Amino acid sequence: MVETLKVNNLTFEVRKSETRCTVGTIVGRAGELILHAPQECSKQTMQEIAHSLLFWVYHKLEEKQLMLPERPQ
Repeated sequence: MVETLKVNNLTFEVRKSETRCTVGTIVGRAGELILHAPQECSKQTMQEIAHSLLFWVYHKLEEKQLMLPERPQ
């Protein structure tokens, strides 16, 4: 089962790792949101960090939207 985290209207896929020491966020090519976190990181901590990165995430999503070629009508 894939763990997810909802912050505002965004859904992040959570990937935990035993070797990771910090929390990081990726906006993928297709606009998917991935939050990498240490294994022991609490859901509350992940939500706080994701919330603090919302401006950056929305900015990256907007950049990706602008890069998409226009579809013919």
